[in-house]
Amino acid sequence: MIAFAVAAGLLAIVVSASDEPHPSGTLPVTIGLVVVAVALAVAGWLRARSAGALTPFAAWSTSDPRVARLTSAEQRAVGRQAIGREPVTAESAELVRDLIGRKRRRSRAVLPSLATMFLIFGALTVSLGHPAWAVIGVVALVAFLLVVTRYEKRREDTALSNADAASARP
Repeated sequence: MIAFAVAAGLLAIVVSASDEPHPSGTLPVTIGLVVVAVALAVAGWLRARSAGALTPFAAWSTSDPRVARLTSAEQRAVGRQAIGREPVTAESAELVRDLIGRKRRRSRAVLPSLATMFLIFGALTVSLGHPAWAVIGVVALVAFLLVVTRYEKRREDTALSNADAASARP
């Protein structure tokens, strides 16, 4: 993401700088967006590295020894329990909690990269002389992320409450 932000940012700056003269003042805005995007990309990389999210996303990874010991049918069942499609069993309640916690950490670590991508696209649209599209894109991004994160949180909260109820059963 850092390489993408730098390359696309330089492209946006070159496009904006080649638009002589600058009556709309797009060059300073473009440079500002690129600088923020690159800084956010670096911060996102550091956050993803600390959350262990630099590897390909596999929420139910078999790198966890508890998951690796399960058969493939049991792994599918635990995955379905973690997304709320099956009731959580007492035996898998702790594993389901851990998997949801790992998924949430990884999902939060990806958000700065998404924001970087849309800032770069915003810089490109501003440099091309269409700043309204940048605003529309940001509003659409925020709306999309709010809907998706609320939906996922509700599903995960249901699975966590099912895990709590399953572990409380005798």
